[in-house]
Amino acid sequence: MWWLLAAQASDITVPGTVSDLTAALALAVDGDRILLGPGSHTDANLRIEHAITIEGAGQGTTTLYGGAGATVVDIAVPGVVLRDLTVDGGGVKRGLVTLVGSDLRAERVTVMNATPPSGTSPGGGLGIFEGSAAILVDVRIENANGQATGGGIFLSDGTLDATGLVILNASAVDGGGIHVATAGSAVVSDLFIGGATATNKGGGIRVLGTLDLTDATLVGTSCPRGAGIDVEGTATLNRVWIEGASGNNEGSAIRVHTNAGQLVATNLFTCESTGAPAIDATSSAGLVAVSQWLSIRDGDTALRLRTGNNDVRNATIIGASTGANLSGGGDLRDSVVVNALTGATRGGASVVEGNLFDAAPPNGSVSGPPINDIGPSGLVGDTSTCATALFAYPTLSVVDLGLSGVLDVDGSTGDRGHLGGPELDIDFFGADADGDGALVHIDCDDLDPTRSPFVPDVACNGIDEDCDGADGVPAFVTHWADDDGDGYGNPEAPTSLCSDAPGFVDNDLDCDDSDASIDPDTAWYADTDADGYGDPASLLVSCLQPGGYVANDLDCDDTSDAVSPLALETCNGIDDDCDGLPDDSATGTALWWPDSDLDGFGDPQGASLDACSPGPGWSLEATDCDDGDASVSPAAVERCATPGVDDDCNGLVDLDDSGVDDAITVWADGDGDGWGAGDGEMACVVGPAQAGVDGDCDDGDASVSPGSDEVCNGEDDDCDGAIDDDDDDLDLSTAELQYPDADGDGFGGEPGVWSCGSLPDHVAEGGDCDDGDPSVNPDGTEVWYNDVDEDCDGNDRDQDNDGYALLSDCDDTDPSISPDAVDVPDNGIDEDCDGADAEGDGARIGNGCGCNGGGGIGPFAWLAALLLRRRRPVPWDIADRRDSRGA
Repeated sequence: MWWLLAAQASDITVPGTVSDLTAALALAVDGDRILLGPGSHTDANLRIEHAITIEGAGQGTTTLYGGAGATVVDIAVPGVVLRDLTVDGGGVKRGLVTLVGSDLRAERVTVMNATPPSGTSPGGGLGIFEGSAAILVDVRIENANGQATGGGIFLSDGTLDATGLVILNASAVDGGGIHVATAGSAVVSDLFIGGATATNKGGGIRVLGTLDLTDATLVGTSCPRGAGIDVEGTATLNRVWIEGASGNNEGSAIRVHTNAGQLVATNLFTCESTGAPAIDATSSAGLVAVSQWLSIRDGDTALRLRTGNNDVRNATIIGASTGANLSGGGDLRDSVVVNALTGATRGGASVVEGNLFDAAPPNGSVSGPPINDIGPSGLVGDTSTCATALFAYPTLSVVDLGLSGVLDVDGSTGDRGHLGGPELDIDFFGADADGDGALVHIDCDDLDPTRSPFVPDVACNGIDEDCDGADGVPAFVTHWADDDGDGYGNPEAPTSLCSDAPGFVDNDLDCDDSDASIDPDTAWYADTDADGYGDPASLLVSCLQPGGYVANDLDCDDTSDAVSPLALETCNGIDDDCDGLPDDSATGTALWWPDSDLDGFGDPQGASLDACSPGPGWSLEATDCDDGDASVSPAAVERCATPGVDDDCNGLVDLDDSGVDDAITVWADGDGDGWGAGDGEMACVVGPAQAGVDGDCDDGDASVSPGSDEVCNGEDDDCDGAIDDDDDDLDLSTAELQYPDADGDGFGGEPGVWSCGSLPDHVAEGGDCDDGDPSVNPDGTEVWYNDVDEDCDGNDRDQDNDGYALLSDCDDTDPSISPDAVDVPDNGIDEDCDGADAEGDGARIGNGCGCNGGGGIGPFAWLAALLLRRRRPVPWDIADRRDSRGA
């Protein structure tokens, strides 16, 4: 589509439509063309974001210079065309870059002085990145440095299609001229690379991805490894000339490295490559396939192969010290080695045949089996230089590059595509008079195209067609009849023939010439279970059938005769019929129903499945009434907790289902006290005027129920059948405490009794300490020292209540006089009852009783007190008896 837009483009001229390139880029849209006049054009950020064409117009050179970025021109979209321009990096910028998903077509564009800043992505002249593509037609890249990789061109993970490409004096660490990364793919034709260098690998070209190269010339490239071309990916070369490549390690012209490296080359020409073998296969598993190779004065060794995977044919090697070093294996066939000190050396795995070695010592120095040399001998090695031995590619155009030192057919110097004149010495290369593809050195008759090393020999005709010195097979050799056409003869049917004839073969290895399926390569397999089918893990190759073996490997379990391709598949988890699918199309299947909620019961409305056992999510029971709820199934219990839901799928909901497990009994509750009466009934919830418990003995009085307290009111408040005092649960706060009064003095004795009404011979006042004596009670008059507590206060001995009874107190009527009192000095009173007045002279007071004057009680009083004490001792400090009322 963008090509169509280009065809309908609007032209923007600079100067003209706008004054400068910046304004033109701002104005341009997809399909436009910007025509730049001669001179220099620059933009601060030359990033092309539309499918446009930028073309140099007028007489003179049109040059693009970059601005502040790392690249002169960034291509950000598909459909960009650059034509008739020079892109100048000024030695500090990369030339061109294609970005993500973009593509570029460049025609007659020169990129020069292109070097990306340090740390910038690789690719000096052109960087192709991120799945983009570039098509180059007659593009020239000069003086480009790719820093790390790709001096002239770096191809990352896109594609490159180039024709007429010239790269001069480009350099990098890897891939001085062109670097094709692992994900890159390049198709290049009519290429010239001159003076490209690399410090690591690939002076001219380094290939990690794929390269298809046709009609190419590499001159004066240098690098330690692969000075011309370094192949670690896949390279296909046709008509490629590499001259003067300089290496010092591996592969001066071409190096094939790593197990992934593959080289396929035809019409290859290398000349004066120095410092390492011209073609060097350095890995143990790479691939080199070369045919029609001319090597002139290449290094010390023209060819070094280190693996048996490599094959070189139809090569002409002139002037190398060692023509081929096959140290690791590899094949050299139908080739010529001239003017070499050593023709070839090889390892035991090498195949060296059909070659001509004109070397000193004769036939070269060869290890292993003898080399089969053919062709004329005594040739003299070519003494020409590259300049005098070159010839032209007839298909290439003549473009004068202005290079010196290379002679071309038109008499000028440095013409790309023309590598010398037709004066090439035909004695050493190119002589094929009969045109059969075999050079004169290996053709036994260069005037007869039916005779060459490439022609099959016809047996028994007296002619050596394949130039091997013999006429096919000897005449009349033994053949054997092959009646079943399996390629193996009947040992019992020999015959003598000149050559193979229909129905006969050259072996007698068949053990059954009537059965084409039986031959020495027939595979037999053990049939341990004798079911007619063999175990694929027990291969035995034999012409005759061994005992216990069959000619098929179709048994998947050779330990069971119930398992074989003829067995009937059953529902047992075993692949009975050996088709790789257990229980498929089996007998004994059942109808399964979808069980989405995994409750073990299937949905009868769902799509059923006829199978053995489909696993989770299926059930044999199609009885689930809600397959989206695992709590609903025939195994569930009907519950009131899920109102309106048929939990057990029996068609009955809640109380309609006799199996409901959480229903309750309710009773009528007329007075709303939470207790019901009468007959109960089943319900899911307690409704209005209902109670969940029964036992109300008066459903018209909310104060009467089993939950009420019994009080003194003459009613059975708690419905237990007992009323007031007869109820052990009586609320005593509504009763009165009464005391028995046996002596009728109005005070009762302990203990008291609670009662809702008055009790005979009981009073409300307690505290009587002698209920048999009406003179003794809390209101009684105390008579001191008579051992009777008439007022029930517990004191009959301490009249003044000072804590000392009569016998201890010297004055029991005065609480200030007692053994605990403090004596007042010299007041004539013995307050502490010690018989003297404190601080006095110690004279006894009065009559010596310690009392003042005649205030003592006298001897008769003491005698009376003593008698009273002996009558009945009563503790003077008996505590007051407490009234138990209210206790």
